[in-house]
Amino acid sequence: MELPGDYNGLRIGVQEVTRWGMRPDEMRMIAGLVADSLLQRRPASAIGDDARTLKAGFQRVKFALP
Repeated sequence: MELPGDYNGLRIGVQEVTRWGMRPDEMRMIAGLVADSLLQRRPASAIGDDARTLKAGFQRVKFALP
């Protein structure tokens, strides 16, 4: 429900996942994990397992300033 003047919400920055080299497909996966958690669609342990599996594919920073 939208309320006038209510600016609360969930904001997720993409800088860190971009720095690790993640792309739009990974962001869709992350959004799905967040939705699963917020909507309690799956157990937290299963969501955590999927998050760890996703991150395992990104072990080296791709973009950083010297």
